[in-house]
Amino acid sequence: MIKYRRMMVDVETLGKRPNAVVFQVGCTFFDPTLVVPGSNVTGQTVGWYLQIDDQLARGAKIETDTLLFWTKDNSELWKNHMTNMKTRGVTQIQFGEEFRKVWSELAVPDCEVWANGVGFDIPKLERLLDWKEPWKYWKVMDFRTMKRIFDHIRSVRAEVPHDALHDAMSQAQHLEEILKHVHHD
Repeated sequence: MIKYRRMMVDVETLGKRPNAVVFQVGCTFFDPTLVVPGSNVTGQTVGWYLQIDDQLARGAKIETDTLLFWTKDNSELWKNHMTNMKTRGVTQIQFGEEFRKVWSELAVPDCEVWANGVGFDIPKLERLLDWKEPWKYWKVMDFRTMKRIFDHIRSVRAEVPHDALHDAMSQAQHLEEILKHVHHD
């Protein structure tokens, strides 16, 4: 099985604080040196919907302003997310087990973990994993900083904005474009 050097993670939440309920996690494992001939595919994506009630029972919180963002400004997308949570939602323990399995299958031992603002996504992901994250802490990288430094490189728009899986994919593609200008992998 192919193992990747980088993972981009994105979470969709019901709050901004580290203890906010996370209802969706999307990850793209990628490595530009592993391009499949004849395509631009450089990685693999995986995503989860999580059960809200399970996280509330574990002390996670819902923030009113974020809930209003979803229910008023993005009501159709929220309905879609709610349907997926009801039909495919996993508990926090199930998520941790599944995430670690995927990590062991897809990540090299020193895999970099990228997020669009490490202060937002990473603490929530660490909490979901009960602070037993499989990566090395010095391998956490900030995509938001890279975007600001290399703002002349066009971003790749997510096919479905505010969907963690689509956001992780588009952010990984954008990072790959930035890294092409920084160095050759």
